[in-house]
Formats: sequence, structure tokens, C-alpha cells
Amino acid sequence: MEHLSIQDGQHDITADGRFKDVLPLVLSFLDNPVDMAKFKACSRSARGWSANFEVKYMWLRQQRSDKALLLASRAGGAHEPLFLRLLRTMGLEGADAQDAKGNTPLHYCCAAGWNMAVCQLAQAANRGSVEAKTFNKAGHTPLHIASASGHPGCVAPLLNVRGCDVNARVCGGDTALYLALEGRQAAHEAGQPVDAFTECVQLLTEAGGISFSGKQLMLV
Repeated sequence: MEHLSIQDGQHDITADGRFKDVLPLVLSFLDNPVDMAKFKACSRSARGWSANFEVKYMWLRQQRSDKALLLASRAGGAHEPLFLRLLRTMGLEGADAQDAKGNTPLHYCCAAGWNMAVCQLAQAANRGSVEAKTFNKAGHTPLHIASASGHPGCVAPLLNVRGCDVNARVCGGDTALYLALEGRQAAHEAGQPVDAFTECVQLLTEAGGISFSGKQLMLV
């Protein structure tokens, strides 16, 4: 099985990396360098994914309960099972927590394409237990992030959240549909598959999305 190590760094979350500075998926859980060093040390001592998973889970359980989900969601990548386990064992406390950039666990789940996690949080939102329409400091909702990242499995449940504003605009005036179209164009120009973006476009269009943002965009 794959061994996942904790490394410092960033991951682009859209085809052209335009959200890189908005949502840095830094693979360190705390800004405190001492805590960060301790976590990295205990992670290196684990062998294999299963042991590594347990170390991370136990470490997160020891953190403030209102921050555990946010810390786990920031890990991104293949850490969705870890996030879901925390969600199951610790509940929704901290599900609306925001980091310094205003991002919630749902923003990060959408960036990572964690379909199951997003579905569970969206269902909780419909029960009034989670806020699914939070704007981060750059003006992006989780729906904007999911659309720009080309994750239809995240877009669909967010559109089913009561009160979802499919045409909410980011600071630059872009709608979720425009971001999906822009992501598809970038993927096409890079020679990458566009099917996921096309599915996002279809979902958003069917939900009444509009693409006008005042910018010129060649559609493919």
C-alpha cells in the first residue's frame, strides 16, 4: 500500500493553478513550528499507510475539537478517509471553523474533490448544522471552488443545499459557471481531459447558472 509522508509544499487545485494563492494546501497542520515538527516526526516513525493513518488520527484527536476537521481537511490528497473518520467520531463541531484565509473544511474538501465528505457536509447544511455558503476572504464559496476545480461530485450536492445561490459572484465578478467554463478552457489548452469540467458546466447550467462576468472567454 502507498506510504504517505507529510511534506511541506503546495498543490495547485485548478488546471491553471489560479487558486494557488487563495487555497494553499499546505501539508502541515499548524502554524506553530513546534507542533508541526512533532507531527512530522511521529509521522516519519510510522511504517505504511495503515500505521500512518492511525498516527495522524490520534494526533488530530488530541487537538482542540473545534479545529480537528479544519486541520484534517487542509491535508488534502488521499486524506478523505481520515476526515470522514473524524466526522463520524467527533461530530460536526468545528465544521464551520475558518483559517486565516477564511476557508472552512468544506472549502478544502471541495478543492480536494472529496465527494463523500462534501455530500455529508451538504446534508448537514440542509439540517441547519453546517453553513455551506461561506465566502472566504477572496470571495469564494465552496461552490466556486468545486466548480473551478472541476469536481462535479462536489458541485451536485452543493447545488441541492437549500438557499444555494448558483450565481453568487467572487470578488472579480465571476460566477461558478464561468469558473467551470474557464477551467475547461484551461484544461483543453493544456491537453488535459475536460469531461469533469463539462459535467460541472451542465450541472450549473441546469441549476440556472449564468456565465457572464465581463470577461472574454473562448468556449470549447
